[in-house]
Amino acid sequence: MAKKTTEELQSELQEVVKKHNEAQTIVEQCKTRAIQIQAIMEDRRSEVIIPDTPPAPPVAPPPVP
Repeated sequence: MAKKTTEELQSELQEVVKKHNEAQTIVEQCKTRAIQIQAIMEDRRSEVIIPDTPPAPPVAPPPVP
């Protein structure tokens, strides 16, 4: 395999940076949505309280890759 030219490497670097930035945006969107879902579920749990029953334990957030 021949060595890539400086221009080819620069182009590849730009593409890698672009993909990385897009991935970071998706990660932030997923974190935000996970927090929103947990809040909705917590609100629903507090609406349906059965007497003499301890509250459900909190749900752990999903792991972040």
